[in-house]
Amino acid sequence: MTDDRIALEVRLHDAFRREGLPPAPAGLLDALDHVAEVAATRQVIGGRRRTGRVPWSALAIAAVIGAGLAWQLLAVVGGTVTQPVRSVPPSTPPATTRITYEPMWTAEVTEDDAGLLRIAAVLRLRLAAIGISDATAQVEGRSVVVEFPADADADAVRTYIGQTGRLVLAPLSEDVLSRGMPLDEAKYPALCDSEHILDADVATDQTGDPALQMKFDPGGAALLAEYTRTHVGSSFAIALDGKVLFTPMVVSEIPNGDLQVSIGQNEGLSAEQLSRLAAIIKIGPLPVPIREVAAAVGSQEPAPTPLIDSPSAAPSSPDPFALPSDIAPITICDDLPPRGSTLTCAAAVRAALDALPRRLGPPVVIDFVHTCFDPTNSGAVVDCLVDAFGVVTVTFPDGQLIRVGISLSQPPVILRERAAPSST
Repeated sequence: MTDDRIALEVRLHDAFRREGLPPAPAGLLDALDHVAEVAATRQVIGGRRRTGRVPWSALAIAAVIGAGLAWQLLAVVGGTVTQPVRSVPPSTPPATTRITYEPMWTAEVTEDDAGLLRIAAVLRLRLAAIGISDATAQVEGRSVVVEFPADADADAVRTYIGQTGRLVLAPLSEDVLSRGMPLDEAKYPALCDSEHILDADVATDQTGDPALQMKFDPGGAALLAEYTRTHVGSSFAIALDGKVLFTPMVVSEIPNGDLQVSIGQNEGLSAEQLSRLAAIIKIGPLPVPIREVAAAVGSQEPAPTPLIDSPSAAPSSPDPFALPSDIAPITICDDLPPRGSTLTCAAAVRAALDALPRRLGPPVVIDFVHTCFDPTNSGAVVDCLVDAFGVVTVTFPDGQLIRVGISLSQPPVILRERAAPSST
């Protein structure tokens, strides 16, 4: 038995003799007493130090002492325990994109907690509709914060969830409106709107083409039945957030509130776009428009989102169209709520003015509207859900008029020029 082992066993013997420990098993103290005696009466035999034998059967009892007793013993004698520890690398939370939205309350819809909660709920449903199920939308203070994985296309998410989503059906009488044109509700009052829509989905019409199917509540169904019964052969506009999506013609009365709009291949909507449009309609609109005020990715501090120019503000004109301070052109912009990648009025006007011949001088009227098509590319697919295209019409003092096609991704293109009226 080595000196170190004897020393440990003597310490165990002393520990059992102290107060505050559970009783030792029978025979263990006798064995440890013998260890102490052996340590005190060592013999030298044949030039080597030897000790008397220890009854190891008694010491074996110590190996089966309860866990609680063993830990107390180790604390008393100053022993240490080394337990195997599984190495677990620290987990890094996945990066997320965090966008803060501010509701644009109005005199008709004032700020309240219910409105904020409604906005957060609608945004969560829209995120789920485009397959981002692990996203969140929560009220923080007087804003709504959306968070989703950073590997998602942030601009596409902004465009989809940032729209107000109000749908209207408006009779057109004999007028014809093209897809993507703004709908003037003062001129074309709405027959009914999103408040009357119970459900929306993608269907197939009798010819096998995709169709948008909408179910109206009893109030909306009554309005729809009355109009379609007396206006067979007329058209009406279906507009989303003030922009015309479709202008279907009434072919028969719709008595039960089930409206099916045949889309057709020439509409240019993909199956995914049509499905997302149906989801926007089904989920319902936001109570008020929202605007992005800050954004951050990962652990970045949220950075303020640059404010998009107010539609009513006249954009500053670059040279050579710089105007005297007391003269400014009348600038008309369609009233589209600001969204992440939207082509703004100011950007469109600036691009159009840069594309015009320098000899023309300052304009007197500038009119900008968003379109569903890319006017710079005649073969582009029509897309009303991405506000990246538009047309700027510039009128000069002599009556000359020039239309310029604008795209976020392409240089501006002059579409048409109308010469100044003849003075004769």
